[in-house]
Amino acid sequence: MACELFAAQHRTFAGTLIEPFWPLAMCALVLLAYLIQNWVNLQLTISLLGLLTVPLYWYVLYVLEYNFAFGKTISLLCHLRKRQKSQ
Repeated sequence: MACELFAAQHRTFAGTLIEPFWPLAMCALVLLAYLIQNWVNLQLTISLLGLLTVPLYWYVLYVLEYNFAFGKTISLLCHLRKRQKSQ
């Protein structure tokens, strides 16, 4: 799914960079399951680790607000238009 964010000519390169993280995550999950053998505690651990990504939502909003506040809207719009044309 992450490769769909890129234009067709860049999807091979993007897939090469993005897709190896899935098997690495599965290996990390196997290691976690070996270390935490109670499935309730394993599920709790995975959920708590996933909650660490929630602050990224506010970070992304902050970056957008910062760019708009300091007059970088033109560069943002140019970047969005370029991305739109490439797809």
